[in-house]
Amino acid sequence: MKGLHKLVFAFSILLMVASCGKKNSTPTRHFFTYKVAISNKIKEPTIVNGYYGHMNLYEGDFSTQDSTKTPEAVDKCILLFETKNKDFIESTSYMKDGVKFYNLKKLKKEGIEAKFEIIPNKHGFYQVDNNSTSYLALIRLNKKTGYYKGGLHTLDILNNELKSLEFRIDYKAKF
Repeated sequence: MKGLHKLVFAFSILLMVASCGKKNSTPTRHFFTYKVAISNKIKEPTIVNGYYGHMNLYEGDFSTQDSTKTPEAVDKCILLFETKNKDFIESTSYMKDGVKFYNLKKLKKEGIEAKFEIIPNKHGFYQVDNNSTSYLALIRLNKKTGYYKGGLHTLDILNNELKSLEFRIDYKAKF
C-alpha cells in the first residue's frame, strides 16, 4: 500500500510540473457582428425605438426642375461601428475626386469590424434599433470602400424615439 501512495504522489508531482510550462490562458474576448437583413415585405417601421428609412442611389443630373430623374432604391450594406473606433476609422479616410471614402480593408486588417451590418430590402428600406447606444455609420460600397456623404456619420442615442434617416449614395450626382 505504501508503494501505491508513493506512486500516486509522484504522478501528482509530475502532472503539476508538466502543467507549469504551459502559458497562463486568459479568457478571450469574443466580438460578434450581427448581420440583419430586412424582409422585402416590410415597407414601414416595425420597431418603436431607433432609425429607419431608405437607401437611395443618386446618379446623374438632378439639378434641373424639369428633370425626370429619380433616385434608385439600393440594398448596399449599412455598417454600424462602435464609437470608440472613431479616430482609427477617420484615419483610414481618403479623398478621390473631391469625395471622402473609407478604406474598409484597412479596418478589417486592424481587427475593427462593424458591430451591426444592416442590409436594406429590395425597396431600399432599412430599420435598426440602436439599443440606446451611439454608433458610427458607413455605407459599404464594395469590400474595400465605405462612404457616407460628408464623412463618418454618428447615429445618436435614441430613447423611445423613432427617427427617419435617408442613406444617400450621391457622389456621382449633380444637384
